[in-house]
Amino acid sequence: MLSLTAEHLRELIAGLVAGLPQPQQTGSTPPRNRLRIREPEFFTGDRSNYRTWKSQMKRYLAAHSQATEDELITVLMSGIRGANVDEWVNAYAGQHFGGEDEAEGEWDVTLAEVWQELDRAYADRVGEHLALQQMRNLRQQAGKANEYFLEYERLIWQAGVEKTDRMVLEY
Repeated sequence: MLSLTAEHLRELIAGLVAGLPQPQQTGSTPPRNRLRIREPEFFTGDRSNYRTWKSQMKRYLAAHSQATEDELITVLMSGIRGANVDEWVNAYAGQHFGGEDEAEGEWDVTLAEVWQELDRAYADRVGEHLALQQMRNLRQQAGKANEYFLEYERLIWQAGVEKTDRMVLEY
C-alpha cells in the first residue's frame, strides 16, 4: 500500500499542475463571456408584456458588460420584432442610426434614451393606472403580512414606480 504525506501530495499536485499546458490567449480573440444567458423572447408590441420583456432584456444586456453601448443598443433593437413594432423600429433606427456605411454606423443616442423612448411608446399606462388603484385599495388581512407585502411589491413593479416615490409611500 502506497502511503503519502500531505507534503508529498502537495508536491505531486504542484508538479502535475506545472506540467499542464497554459491556455493560449491570442491578441485578436476577445475573451468569451462565461455566462450563458438565455435571450429574451422578442417584444412584439403587446403592451401587457412590455414590462416583463424590459426586465428580461436589461438582465440580458447586463450580462454583456464587455460590449460597447452601440452594440448593446443594437442587441436591444434586434429584440423588437413583429408587425406591431417593425415600423417603430425602422423609424427610430432611421432617425438615430447612421453613418456613411450603414454596416458600420453608430447610434446617436444613449441606451438610457432608447429605454425612455420605448417606455413612452409601449409602457402599459392603463395597466400601471390599474396597479396604482389596486395599491390604494390593498388592505392587510389579519395574520397575512407576508402575502400583503408580496402583493404590494408586485403592484409597485406593475405600476412602474419606485418604493421611494411619494405616492407609494402614501399608500
